[in-house]
Amino acid sequence: MIPVKLTIEGLYSYQSKQSIDFKKLSDNHLFGIFGSVGSGKSSILEAIIFSLYGKTDRLLKSGDNRNYNMMNLKSDKLFIEFDFITGKDQKEFKVVVEGRRNSKKFDDVKTFSRTAYIKNGGDYAPITTEELEDFIGLSYENFKRTVIIPQGKFQEFLQLSNAERTKMMKELFNLEKYELYNKTKRLEEKNNESINKLKGSLEQLGDVSDEQLTELETKQKETTAKLSSLNEKQEKQTILLKELDQLKENTLLLDEFSKKKKVLDEKSSTIKKLEKDIADYEYCAIQFKSICDAIDRHQAKINQLNQNIKSETETHKALKETYGQKSKDYTKIQSEYEQLDERRKELEFIKKLMDISLAKAKVEKNLSRKENGEKAVKDVIEAISTLETLEKEKSAYLTELRKSLPNIEELSQAQKWHLENNNFIKQLNDITLEHDKLKNTIHNNTSEINELIQNSAFKNGDTKDFNKYLELINEESVKTEQELKKINILIEENLIYSGLERYAQNLKDGSQCPLCGSESHPEPFSNHDLTTKVNNLKKSKSDIENKVKQLNTFFQQINNKIIVLKPQTEQLVTLENKKQDVKLQYEKHQNSVITKFKDINIVNEAVAKIKETQTIIDKTEKELSINKSNYQESLKNKEKYQIGLQKIQSEIDAEQNTIKVLSQQIPSAFFEKYDNFNNTKLQESYDDVSNSINKITKEYKQLHEEIESVKKKIDQLEGSLSANQNFLKAEESEITKQKQILNDKILASEFTDLTSIKTILAKDIDINKEKEIITNYHKEHQTVDHKIKELQALLLDKKYDSNEHAQCIAELKSITADINTTNQIQGEISTKIKDLRKKLFTKVELEKDLNIRNERGENIKIMKRMFHGSGFVNYISSVYLQNLCLAANERFFKMTKQKLSLELSNDNNFEVRDYLNGGKLRSVKTLSGGQTFQAALSLALALADNVQALTQTDQNFFFLDEGFGSLDKESMEIVFNTLKGLKKENRIVGIISHVEELQQEIPLFLKIVQDEESGSCINESY
Repeated sequence: MIPVKLTIEGLYSYQSKQSIDFKKLSDNHLFGIFGSVGSGKSSILEAIIFSLYGKTDRLLKSGDNRNYNMMNLKSDKLFIEFDFITGKDQKEFKVVVEGRRNSKKFDDVKTFSRTAYIKNGGDYAPITTEELEDFIGLSYENFKRTVIIPQGKFQEFLQLSNAERTKMMKELFNLEKYELYNKTKRLEEKNNESINKLKGSLEQLGDVSDEQLTELETKQKETTAKLSSLNEKQEKQTILLKELDQLKENTLLLDEFSKKKKVLDEKSSTIKKLEKDIADYEYCAIQFKSICDAIDRHQAKINQLNQNIKSETETHKALKETYGQKSKDYTKIQSEYEQLDERRKELEFIKKLMDISLAKAKVEKNLSRKENGEKAVKDVIEAISTLETLEKEKSAYLTELRKSLPNIEELSQAQKWHLENNNFIKQLNDITLEHDKLKNTIHNNTSEINELIQNSAFKNGDTKDFNKYLELINEESVKTEQELKKINILIEENLIYSGLERYAQNLKDGSQCPLCGSESHPEPFSNHDLTTKVNNLKKSKSDIENKVKQLNTFFQQINNKIIVLKPQTEQLVTLENKKQDVKLQYEKHQNSVITKFKDINIVNEAVAKIKETQTIIDKTEKELSINKSNYQESLKNKEKYQIGLQKIQSEIDAEQNTIKVLSQQIPSAFFEKYDNFNNTKLQESYDDVSNSINKITKEYKQLHEEIESVKKKIDQLEGSLSANQNFLKAEESEITKQKQILNDKILASEFTDLTSIKTILAKDIDINKEKEIITNYHKEHQTVDHKIKELQALLLDKKYDSNEHAQCIAELKSITADINTTNQIQGEISTKIKDLRKKLFTKVELEKDLNIRNERGENIKIMKRMFHGSGFVNYISSVYLQNLCLAANERFFKMTKQKLSLELSNDNNFEVRDYLNGGKLRSVKTLSGGQTFQAALSLALALADNVQALTQTDQNFFFLDEGFGSLDKESMEIVFNTLKGLKKENRIVGIISHVEELQQEIPLFLKIVQDEESGSCINESY
């Protein structure tokens, strides 16, 4: 997981909103978060953990009232927003935590809401908090052990019990997949179930055999032969029956068609009459129908036109009467309308009198405002004069105060000089103490080595150069081991001779030698001193082995001491060089002192004086600032009041000018008429005149519009009436012509009058339908005649016999019944054969499956015993722990300068191998605080490596809260070199501490400062 950005507000000591951009910090790979105890450093980690998992160790119990206690007491809301990247695909996520305090009840803080999002393209899509934990791939507990290690939790993994550590490994590395006992048990149950089913299936098959199958196949052949004979008889009888059926059908058809012919002959006269009626109808329709319809249409138009002329004549008379009455009313209102100009002038004069009255009222009001404004301007001018005098006095006082201040730049340089001087003195003292302590340690270790050499049996060579002395010991050890090999060869040879002597002693004449096969043994092998020689050689071997063992032990003891002594000697040289450098810097520093500030007391007095004077200056500047603000405000008020007065005077002048102009526009007689009228009476007079004008205008326009409308209607009606009379004459002329044409056509036809023609045309005859009836009749008559001739030709002289037909049917039924019975028997035999074959095949397959299942059952029992009691998971967990231990030792062995390494005991607990004490094992609980920190750091980094491989990410993040206070300076330097080296592994490490010396080692950091008013604030070093 790689953090991107964190925003917190209202959490613990964080009152206002604070944000951390982890991108800049992560680019350096190693960064710190520093601050005093209680400043809010650990709260940053707690915000991250709470946003991801919704819980925190600090307030985990049900009675802790977490929501209330997490929210800052000066805040009404809590807000956490955490952006981070995780997973193989480096997907970006956002988590938002929000909470509010009840405005009516201070200690009521509702449950915080947690919302998670995943970034898709440019948008964020919501996901559940469970899905978020799946993406992270770590549980709450394991996240605290591998990614962010909170305060007090750093050594937890090192000190976990075997069961808890195994549980953690199972969760972290998904070792549940190796928990195979239950799966194996289910496999066994499933296999046993299959065996029982197979046995049950075999029992259900019953007793089946190949003999039963042979017997059924013989019966099937006999039935098949019988069925073949019956089918031949059925075929012959079927042909005979078909011939009789056809004879019967033809005889019946001939009778039927003869009857139809008789019916058709009877309809002949009706069809002939229908043909005559259709011919008359078609003639009349062609010759007379169109002209009769035209005469009817013209008559209908004539009737309609007569009706329209009558109606329009009546309407024209009524409109003429209306037009006369409206003209009289219009003449009466027109005289009043022409006198409206005089009334409008009167209305205009009344309006101007009203405007004059309003302008006089405004002038009186503005004169009062002008008087008040002039008084306010006078007051503000007096205030400005007082403030100007006060500003001059304060400015002069400030100038005197500033002149009395010492040179701040010189004083600052002096303070810096004294601070650096104290640091040089402290460094020299620290280096001297460390140098003396290390020199004493080296002397003790050298004395121990010399004491070992003096007490040893090997004192040859130069004992001052320890490395050369070790080479001599190694050479002596090699020589001794070569002697041991020679003695072993001599012992083997003598043991062979001893075996030959035993064979020789057992030889007897006449018996064959087991080596050469001879039965004669004149001089058997004998060596009486052989046993003594072998014993002497074995004694020499034992002495030499003891010597080799002593040399190896002595070499290891000396080598272990030298391994410790070498880095100590190198460190001593480094300290001496460092001391010399600091001493030179100190001497050089003495030359840069400011003489008058060489005494620190003088510096402190000057600083105190500056503080005192600065306090007075600040107070005076504040008073001067308030005075300037009041002065500026007074100037603004003066300008504002003067502008206001000018505006009031302009309004007065404008209103007075308006009164003058309007008075000149009104006649004196009009003034006399309305001299005693106030605004209310003037308004009433104005409204009366205005309403009268509006009423006359409205009536005049309305009558004018109505007269014009009536006149327009009269003109339209007269035009329509003239047109209709012309249309009527044209229609009457046309109908006379059509009647003459009709009479001429009747005379030329076989009809005598128009009535008989209309009677024929009035008939409801569907010509197409009636013609279709006639056509169908002729077709049907022709078809019947043809069928009768055809059937007579087919029958010839044959006669149908019903008795012969019935006998044929009975014989065919009998044969069919026999065939059905035989088919049924044949089907039953076939079914039995098919079932029997299927059962025999099933039996073979079931027996084969049963044998396989029984064999599988035995294998499952072996697997079940193997996976019983989580033994296999514990074994896999041990393998993972062993690999973790080896990875941790790559760092821990270097951190302890090759003195210590971590190992696993048989019960999977961590132990320490101490190379300063002969490589013996001891409990991790015996480690010092600093060594415990080094071991825990090495394990945590190794565990984080495994998590990085597990999540398949290119980068990984590791956050460590405190733990550095237990380290000495040398150990801290080793740890920091290790942490800096993690940059090559593409790892990001964050450190939280209150130890100030760490800031010198880490250039990029955040400084947490707590203010009593605003709470914790985050300051960046970049």
